[in-house]
Amino acid sequence: MIRATLLLTMALAALAITAEAPRKALPPAVTMSVFEGDSIHFSPQQPDGHVSPGTRSLDNGREIARTVTFPSRVAGQRWRITGHLTTRPVPKTESTVSDPWDRSANIRIRRDGQPDLEVIRHVTAYGGVTEHLVDLSDLAPALIGPVDFRAFIDTWLTPAWTVDFSITFEPLADTVDANGVSPAERAPDAWALE
Repeated sequence: MIRATLLLTMALAALAITAEAPRKALPPAVTMSVFEGDSIHFSPQQPDGHVSPGTRSLDNGREIARTVTFPSRVAGQRWRITGHLTTRPVPKTESTVSDPWDRSANIRIRRDGQPDLEVIRHVTAYGGVTEHLVDLSDLAPALIGPVDFRAFIDTWLTPAWTVDFSITFEPLADTVDANGVSPAERAPDAWALE
């Protein structure tokens, strides 16, 4: 009798676990472009070089800047935030590039009255394309509203490099439990974006 009761209890518990409440629909993933094929080079005579509209050229072209406005996000929803960076040397001929050297580089967030926040530090490939996928989830509180990004490559040639940088916000499916409770409701001290 005890064995039958135990088996029945275990079966009911298994049914309760599998009969979850319907999950709330997740918001769609969003990718926002920061830099698209923007040129970084050294040219005191023409620092603006080849940058897309809305991108500013600084430090004689060795640094570019752009302000991107990120939308607000659902309070309590956690996100995986991924930065995708690609640097390409500008071709000189079919088999050579204008800047064949490896160069130190970074992507930063400029904040008025505060030190810059370094998002990605990297080195360009020796005469080749470099791609980086970086988890930026810990920077979520800094990626709301208008954000001033800077990209820098320590080059002394022109033409030199092009930069593509985008950020993808992907909602995490495990954010809301079977009862519709978010992590922010379970742990009020956890960060939540509004």
